[in-house]
Amino acid sequence: NVSKKTGCMAECKRCDAIFGSEDTLRKHMIQIHPEPAHAEAASSASPDDPVDSNLELAPLLTVLSSEQKDILILRALQHDSSLVEHLVAAALEPLTPESAAERLHEMDATAAVRAINAYTEAGAQLNALTLLRALTIALKDALEQLVVVLDDTKQEWQVSEELELLESLPAAGQVGALWKQLLSGGARKEVDVFMARDVHPLLAGVQFAVAKVRKTAPALLVGPEGESADTFSEAAVLLGVDGEESASRPSKKARKHAGSK
Repeated sequence: NVSKKTGCMAECKRCDAIFGSEDTLRKHMIQIHPEPAHAEAASSASPDDPVDSNLELAPLLTVLSSEQKDILILRALQHDSSLVEHLVAAALEPLTPESAAERLHEMDATAAVRAINAYTEAGAQLNALTLLRALTIALKDALEQLVVVLDDTKQEWQVSEELELLESLPAAGQVGALWKQLLSGGARKEVDVFMARDVHPLLAGVQFAVAKVRKTAPALLVGPEGESADTFSEAAVLLGVDGEESASRPSKKARKHAGSK
C-alpha cells in the first residue's frame, strides 16, 4: 500500500505529499515513484498472465543454445511433472531416416550415443535403430573418405580434413558395440526383412573400410572403453546374415575408386 487517506485527501506514503484525490495521487506515483507503481501492478497481476502478449517465443528460441534449451526443459519438468508424459510421447514418435539424418547433423559424437541410448531406455527401439543407422552411414562415408587419402601416398592423412571428419564421429568400435547391444536386446524384434536387407550391406561396407584403415591407423577404430571394430561382424551375425562373406566384398564406392586407379 503506497497511500493513505486523510479525510478527503490522499497522502503518498513515499514522500508524505498530500493530494486532493486518488487520481492525482496515481499520476504522482507514475511520475515521481515509477518503480513502486510498477511493482504494485506486477503484484496484482495474475501469475497466468503472459509477460508480454506481443512477444513471439518461437524466434526467441532460435537464439538459445542446445544446452540452454535442455536446462529450460528440465526446469519445466521439475515444475510440472505432467510434462514428462509429453516428453516420453515425443520420444516415441516414429523417427524417419530423413529426420534422423537431420538430428544427427546437429549432434556431436557424445550426444549421438546418448540419444541412441535414451531412445532404447524409453522403449523406442525402432527410433534407436533408425538413428544408429544414420550414424553408421555417416561413419561409413567418413571411413571411406579416409581410405582414399590413405591410398594416396602423397597426402598427409594425419592433418587431413578426412581424419578430422572421422574423429568428429563416435569410433567404429563404439558404433559396432551399439549395434551389438541393440540387436542382442529387444530391438531385434523391430528389424524386419526389409530393414535387415538395408542394414546388412551397410555393416559390411563399414567392415571393409575398417579393414583398410586398420592397416595404417588402428587406434582410430577403438571405442572409448576399448570396444573393437570387430563388433560389426558380431552385429551382422545377430542380424541373421553372414557378415564375413559380405565383409570381404567392397562397397560400390570403394570398388569404383579401385577401378579408377
